[in-house]
Amino acid sequence: MIKITIEDLYKAYRKAKVDLYFSSNPPLFDMALYEDSLDKNLNLLLKKIKIVMRLG
Repeated sequence: MIKITIEDLYKAYRKAKVDLYFSSNPPLFDMALYEDSLDKNLNLLLKKIKIVMRLG
């Protein structure tokens, strides 16, 4: 089973942020809103991933 950590999600978010920033129409406002609660959002995402992995 693959183990995903909060550190993995932070790295993935940083990469996605760079990719979005350099896209033709970056959703800067949405990105800023997500980052306002980044720790909370990534921890919720991690919980959801773990639930899905248990069900799969």
